[in-house]
Amino acid sequence: MKTFKIGTKPVGNNKTFIIAEAGVNHNGNLDTAGEMVKRAARCGADAIKFQSFRADYMCVKTLQETKSVEGITGGTKSSYDMYKSLELSEEAHLALKSEADSAGIILISSVFDEPMVDFLKSIHLPAIKISSGDITYKALIEKAARSKLPLILSTGMAKMEEITKAVRWAKAAGCRKIALLHCVAVYPPRWEDLHLRFIPSLKKKFNCPVGFSDHTPVAESSIAAVALGADILEKHFTLDKNMPGPDHKLSLDPMEFTDMVDKIRIIEMS
Repeated sequence: MKTFKIGTKPVGNNKTFIIAEAGVNHNGNLDTAGEMVKRAARCGADAIKFQSFRADYMCVKTLQETKSVEGITGGTKSSYDMYKSLELSEEAHLALKSEADSAGIILISSVFDEPMVDFLKSIHLPAIKISSGDITYKALIEKAARSKLPLILSTGMAKMEEITKAVRWAKAAGCRKIALLHCVAVYPPRWEDLHLRFIPSLKKKFNCPVGFSDHTPVAESSIAAVALGADILEKHFTLDKNMPGPDHKLSLDPMEFTDMVDKIRIIEMS
């Protein structure tokens, strides 16, 4: 299996690369995001991941679609207003990069549009993540691959032929450091739908590091994934499960995340 490093940390070398998935759990507040960076480092995570998007690229302003479950302040918001309230500015990215460097944790991000790839590379993020919903977004995958940064591809909802195409696009564009994340794109999924044995199947087929993007509200599924050979573990992280927002309830708080990391390190030794 082809292994590589993200920053100074190995991926696919008998030590799980653990990502605290901050996502949008900062609720648009930079102070909260900065505190998440510091707490994730203290929990023992190798990296913390945010999401880099622009509402103007994600949504049509005139579309009247509304989101009530994802409203950060309660009530109902348009999709555009929701994403706009959760954007991280370029200045915020730079501040979080500085915070991560000081805390000794790697900062990475999911990218959702092509111009953002150039920005993330310019501030020296050591890897780029492509979310499940964009695994058929050829132009974005090719743009990310041309950055020469390690590329992490989530595979939720994808058919095997779609995963194969995405890997082929990335390789053809020059990327030689590719990892896949098995993912069930339900929040949270049912236990019987996790299909964790797909992790070794992906490893065998693609001969690259394979991990698990875990949307369950507990640590057991992540620990089981590591026992089945996951090289990367991405787990939602929050400062407080009772904060408003879409993902806090299915995230681990700092005490739970620390306990999960400790158990994963025991499993690696075993």
